[in-house]
Amino acid sequence: MKKLIVCFCSLLLLFAAGCGKKVIHSSRPLAQPKIVHRDTPNTVKPILKTDPYTIDGRTYVPYLTSKGYKAEGLASWYGDDFHGRTTANGETYDMYAMTAAHRTLPMGSMVEVTEHETGNKVVVRINDRGPFADPDMRIIDLSYTAASKLGIANKGITRVDLRTINDVNVEPVAASEIVAVTAAPETIAVIEETVRAEPEIEEILVSETATNETQYFIQVGSFTERARAESILEGLRRNGYNESRMVEVSVNGATYMRVQAGHFETLLAAEEALNSLGSEFTDIFIVTE
Repeated sequence: MKKLIVCFCSLLLLFAAGCGKKVIHSSRPLAQPKIVHRDTPNTVKPILKTDPYTIDGRTYVPYLTSKGYKAEGLASWYGDDFHGRTTANGETYDMYAMTAAHRTLPMGSMVEVTEHETGNKVVVRINDRGPFADPDMRIIDLSYTAASKLGIANKGITRVDLRTINDVNVEPVAASEIVAVTAAPETIAVIEETVRAEPEIEEILVSETATNETQYFIQVGSFTERARAESILEGLRRNGYNESRMVEVSVNGATYMRVQAGHFETLLAAEEALNSLGSEFTDIFIVTE
């Protein structure tokens, strides 16, 4: 079987160095990881960026507050391939810490993650950006330990509910501004276990190219039920988004209806509409055409 190559680069490095490639977080189970009880004091320099960023033609606008956030979708996890790398907020990624990556929640948001089938719950702190693989379905990337505690380390992907349990408010800052803080020592207690190694999945090398498109849409949701998608589309058009559309895509054999509000000629206009629609829809983002 042809093996694809993994190239990881955090958003921090992508933006700072102008890297033309990105790597999508993988959900590849580990083979018999060595897990221990330990304390991990850490001095970090989180970067509180609020500027929009674009991955694969989709523009994400980080929220300025975590208050009241709720979402439903798929959770995945990332582990040893990224252990020790730099996260989007300047920390060192620790696969044994209770952390996670989210595309738009403010850094430092505390999120309760509930697994649909079992009802298991964990609480994680957002310190990275992602997932960017299957963004229509995946809403959070968990650390290895968070996935283990949730009971999904062997599954790789599972359906979850998210809700924030703290209120983080972020003032817009320039990309060059870095605020130094010292994180309190964190005690991590994990159970030693053996995980069956599985074939590598989702190891993708993606090249990003600059585009000159000037039309923007806001994706408000991706649905498997056509009637629900059509109802939301009609609602958008009734509210003045006359050129809103529904785009059908096939993902892993399933058909999804992406409902997108628009269109908008400038990014500024799209961002203004994004803020307006954010009170009605969660985890929405801007796409370019």
